[in-house]
Amino acid sequence: MNISDVMTKDLAQLQPNDTIVQAAQKMKEMNIGDVLIAENNMLEGIITDRDIVIRCIASGMDANNTKASECMTKNLVTVSPQTKVIDASHIMSEHQIRRLPVTEDGQLVGIVTLGDLAVDAAEEADVEMTLEQVSEPTR
Repeated sequence: MNISDVMTKDLAQLQPNDTIVQAAQKMKEMNIGDVLIAENNMLEGIITDRDIVIRCIASGMDANNTKASECMTKNLVTVSPQTKVIDASHIMSEHQIRRLPVTEDGQLVGIVTLGDLAVDAAEEADVEMTLEQVSEPTR
């Protein structure tokens, strides 16, 4: 099974210059914990609810005037739609990430989460091991 079989294609996206408030509103509207930051469908980063709290609010930044690009995670690990589910599971474990953007020819085409693997590909992905390794504190 390939990632294209389990990835989410209806993506929550914002532009790098959109504000933290806009990112939080998008998360609320879609009932999700992350928004992809892209320009011209080229992935630039991801911002999570945790990023908003830790990198923005706790640092005293004004969420109305802070750009998503100032708090997002950059230099993301990505996979292609043809990546095998088991390989994506290993990548998530190795990098301790719960979300894995999917790109093709540099263009953003989807995202796969640990939850997607657990629900849609549990037989093919070692979800228990992946969750354990993703949740392990870094040293």
